[in-house]
Amino acid sequence: MKKQKPSKSLKKYRLELVGLVARSNEIFEKQLSYISVGAIAVSMAFVKDITGDVATTNHKALLIVGWGLLVLTLLVNLCSHIWAKNKHNRTISEIDAGKYSRSSAVRRLKYIDWVNFATVVTLVLGIISIVLFMTLNL
Repeated sequence: MKKQKPSKSLKKYRLELVGLVARSNEIFEKQLSYISVGAIAVSMAFVKDITGDVATTNHKALLIVGWGLLVLTLLVNLCSHIWAKNKHNRTISEIDAGKYSRSSAVRRLKYIDWVNFATVVTLVLGIISIVLFMTLNL
């Protein structure tokens, strides 16, 4: 079966989608950072205002694990931003040099997606850990 050339309107739509994905990734990274920092701040306020002192709480390991996962989320998110930028610049360089490989570009994007998924997992596990800590110390 012969591959058809995309119409002008389809090419325009494709460009709009590319822009939408870029903006979505930007928003994702910001929101991930805001949620992580917010969860750390709220949990610190909880410990200070509700329990008075971490030393008097039960299940401190949950709090430590939660904070650790949220800090890990922030660090991986920062590193992934730089890493993604480098991967995109590599694809741009390949295009400019006439050496573009779709399979290589797709592979790079899949790695970025996996890192983003991993940061969502660490965020969720960190929040769950802190919520459990708070619940057990009310």
